[in-house]
Amino acid sequence: MSAAPAHSALAAAQGQSLLDRQRDLVVRLKGDVDRRGAQSARYAQRAAVLAAAQDELATARRQQRQIVSVLREARRSRQQRRERDQRKASALLEQLLGSDADFALPSLSAAVGSGPTTIVRAAQAELARNVVEAPLGSNNSPDIARYRSATRNAAPGQPWCAYFVSYLARRAGKPLGPGGEGMGYVPAIRTWAGSLGRWAPSDAITPVPGDLIVFPQHIGLVTGYDPSTKVVTSIEGNTSHRVAERTHQIQAVLGFVRLWGAPLAQPGPVAMPKWGTGRYDGEQRYQGSDNDQRDDSLPSTEPTT
Repeated sequence: MSAAPAHSALAAAQGQSLLDRQRDLVVRLKGDVDRRGAQSARYAQRAAVLAAAQDELATARRQQRQIVSVLREARRSRQQRRERDQRKASALLEQLLGSDADFALPSLSAAVGSGPTTIVRAAQAELARNVVEAPLGSNNSPDIARYRSATRNAAPGQPWCAYFVSYLARRAGKPLGPGGEGMGYVPAIRTWAGSLGRWAPSDAITPVPGDLIVFPQHIGLVTGYDPSTKVVTSIEGNTSHRVAERTHQIQAVLGFVRLWGAPLAQPGPVAMPKWGTGRYDGEQRYQGSDNDQRDDSLPSTEPTT
């Protein structure tokens, strides 16, 4: 074989090999393009799903804001209605009570009887009513206005624990104060009870249901006493802005008023213990007391007597 044909055959073989490699490269490139196109399609689909989800989330957030706005408006409307009803009830009560010259306490004792059991049941009935100030901190509500009805010159918006026990006492046939006109000031109740011999300090008496439990500026009604633990159970008004049941260690109590039975002591003046004698802590609170009131149960300034 001559050199020329051999050279031509070799060149042809090399050319075919080059064509085959180029063909394979084209196939691979086409495959890469197809794969990238598929990936791009998946990415586009995912982006569309994400965009739709974001739109749904934005819609849900708008709806949530609308719902919150409606709820707030409904709450404001309910509060306004309560305050309006409270004002109407207070105005009606003041109208019914009239002036001091025409003042007449409601006649309640005949309807419910008289005695320690009666006053405890009356307190339990008020506790079951879930009486709460409306609005909180106002010292007022239709029920609290009812309590004020048992006290002459009772003022709306004032601390009402004494109004509460005055109402209970009148319900049970033992109205508080001179002439049975009710009392709205705790130290005055203590002084009045002492003048009748019906006051005793907590270390001189075993409380019984129906007694009034007395603190320097707070008062309630005893419903039970456990001598083994020396814990007094009571129902009180204006404690955490409501009528509520409370417990106190007896050493945290100033004293008791007994409305029924024999007098506890000789009638006479009642001395207020001095502050700083060990029965009060630095916050002017009885040590051991769980009474958390500041507006009514505790004095705002240290007494001087």
